Amino acid sequence: MSKWDKLLERICSLSKGLRFEELRKVLESFGYVMNAPRGGSRHYTF
Repeated sequence: MSKWDKLLERICSLSKGLRFEELRKVLESFGYVMNAPRGGSRHYTF
């Protein structure tokens, strides 16, 4: 199983150990663009 397949499996299993960077990598590979927070917020949008 490739790293990519393992990462997708972790996301689908709703693993509590999933890091934000891992999720970001997958979303960006599907064409989503991350918008950085402004004004002191920590909420990212895609």
